[in-house]
Amino acid sequence: MAVSTETRVQAFLNSPNSKLYNNVYLNAHEKGGHFMAWENPDAIIEDIRGTFRELR
Repeated sequence: MAVSTETRVQAFLNSPNSKLYNNVYLNAHEKGGHFMAWENPDAIIEDIRGTFRELR
């Protein structure tokens, strides 16, 4: 069974650890890793915008 990004996000939200964080914006990407800003810069920009869009 392949793990999708939606499955990874939902698994975190269903875990007991999710209650330890203030999840303002949560997303997972198919591409990118530890150096996400260099590996997938467009996704980082969208994540930053999405985070602050939710705070309006």
